[in-house]
Amino acid sequence: MRRRPAGGRRPARPTGGSGRPPTLAQPFDGRRGSEVEAAQVRAELDDGLEAILYDLTHTARLWQRRPPQPGFEWAAEAAELLRHHPGAMSLVRLDADDRVLQSCALVPLPEGALESLDLGRPAEDRAPATDPPTARLLGPWTLPDLGDCLVAVIDIREEGRPVGRLAEVLSVEDLFRRLLAERGPRFSIAIDAGTHEIYRRYAASRYVASEPLTVLPLEALGPRLRVRVWPTPALPASLRSSLPEVVLCLALPLGVLIMLAVHFRQTARHRTRELVASNRRLEQQIGERRRMAQDLQGAVERLDRQGRRLQRLAGASLSAT
Repeated sequence: MRRRPAGGRRPARPTGGSGRPPTLAQPFDGRRGSEVEAAQVRAELDDGLEAILYDLTHTARLWQRRPPQPGFEWAAEAAELLRHHPGAMSLVRLDADDRVLQSCALVPLPEGALESLDLGRPAEDRAPATDPPTARLLGPWTLPDLGDCLVAVIDIREEGRPVGRLAEVLSVEDLFRRLLAERGPRFSIAIDAGTHEIYRRYAASRYVASEPLTVLPLEALGPRLRVRVWPTPALPASLRSSLPEVVLCLALPLGVLIMLAVHFRQTARHRTRELVASNRRLEQQIGERRRMAQDLQGAVERLDRQGRRLQRLAGASLSAT
């Protein structure tokens, strides 16, 4: 059975004059950010809900065109359909008087739960008998022990006359939680049915009047449901620049390198000064020793001259006598 996957994306919808989806601008505008987030959330919810309606419509038409063969297990086919849908609890086949003929339940429904709901008249007055029926989404209703639920309904016809329906019961909490599972934590999301809130992501997050709020209706359910989106405390944290941390991480090792460089430079200058002083002292000692050697050489020469003079005087005295 070919089935459009629930939650699959449709082509992007034009959201402005340029036909491009809005993007967050710099610097960040809280109201603009809420509008962008709300548009994206509504698109994801409408995609998921329309995928469920598409699957139910396709399945009903397939079963109607191809009567069940021997060995056909309605419950197995219904269970396969339910497993593909987020929040699906039960698939029920009803007769023309909305009495239950067959049922497949992942989550059992209370006795007489569907009979107590106003599913409306069959769609014979809304479309010609020759048009194939299409699924529609009804609700929400609050069922005992199950909470808020939506019901996807499609008429079953024979020779153009409604003879029954297929009804799929969806848990609102599980449905919207799974459809919005990939949304980031920067915004709180709530879904209202009139004045009654049927879903809130981050139950502890409460809307404050000073926060930018965007409200949009869900197309798949018309004006009955609306989406509210506002920033969470995680948004300012995500927008806060990490530049100070980066600068600090870079400055610490850079500061250590500078300190080491200054230390090595001071040590080198100190040792250079010591070496220069040692060289000067050595040069002074060499100069003094040279002067002492020259003085000693001069004294030796003087003694040598005096000795030769004394020898001459002694020779002259001897000759005179």
